[in-house]
Amino acid sequence: MTAGPERTQMNADGFWDLIERSAVAGPYVWQRGDWLEERMHELSDIELHHFQDLADHYRGLADDERVYHAAVILGGGACGDSGFDGFRGWLVSLGRERFGWVLEDPDRLADLPEIARLAGRDPRHWDEDEPHWEEIEYLGLQEMEDRPGECGHDGSEPEYPDDIPQRHRDYGQLPRLTAMFAYLQARP
Repeated sequence: MTAGPERTQMNADGFWDLIERSAVAGPYVWQRGDWLEERMHELSDIELHHFQDLADHYRGLADDERVYHAAVILGGGACGDSGFDGFRGWLVSLGRERFGWVLEDPDRLADLPEIARLAGRDPRHWDEDEPHWEEIEYLGLQEMEDRPGECGHDGSEPEYPDDIPQRHRDYGQLPRLTAMFAYLQARP
């Protein structure tokens, strides 16, 4: 990552700077992902590893029961593991300040214009507006695999515990978001 003529270390500030600057590519996460993919080519091996570690770290911070409830509400009463992964990636795309703000109280999603414009619409027509960004999961990994030498990904996966805690669907925790998307709960 370059900042003027000097390279900077990929730390939390550098990670969020890239995420927030990706907005220049357009409003949709696929556009932002394409922009970030190009930036991955510019990172040193260590910066690339740090970017991926930070992306995993922040998505992990969003692995929270109330955030999961928000994803279920937006999913019309259902949200599988891959859907939740993509939702957490989308939360990262909001940028540092809004990401933290939503994690403090996921019901604040009801205040975001990105969510408000979905209310009342059939999810089958959300298309590019859907709050889902899976690509953040593997942006750094893909670049690592494409690089020759030691930076190349060795094919191993990080270890994750198999015992995912039981998630309870208590929609009362998120009253504003629940009210905003109540029509999805009533769908056949």
